[in-house]
Amino acid sequence: FDNYEFQKGELTYNEDGWLESELIMQDPFIGEMDNYGLIEYYYDENGNNTEIITSAWGYTEWIPSSLQFNTYDESGNCIEIVSANASGVAQEKRTYNYDMNVLAENVYYFPNPENKFPTMPQMHNMLSSCAQWTFNQDTGNLSLTGEYIITYEQIGDVDLSVSIDVPATTI
Repeated sequence: FDNYEFQKGELTYNEDGWLESELIMQDPFIGEMDNYGLIEYYYDENGNNTEIITSAWGYTEWIPSSLQFNTYDESGNCIEIVSANASGVAQEKRTYNYDMNVLAENVYYFPNPENKFPTMPQMHNMLSSCAQWTFNQDTGNLSLTGEYIITYEQIGDVDLSVSIDVPATTI
């Protein structure tokens, strides 16, 4: 497999410089690249990413496999993310609340390489809490699976450091 190129991608940007699509191509060991996956991004007039459609290549056409819908407040903070299957049935929902008195640029968020905590959404103000719902197979609805209260401590003269308090819950 020396010098074998198994997968490659192409990024496309719109005239405003926003990511429009990610095309993933893969060589299924036949010596040529073939379509594999496509991620399309849609934005509102403020540049907020409002929709993401992920599709798989079905040999003749793209077949949507998942959808994501993002909602923003008037300050450009992401307040809700809903992930759905290709039929539009919600599988997960995350909501976010903010302290509008503190700008996000004045906050240091801990590194999260293992995704042990929820990832931070697009925000302009300091995140104060978030909640997560996941699809419940028994009821066919979303069920609350976690609420996170985010607390901060002062480090130095201006910056704040973040930690997340995860209350014990029974699922």
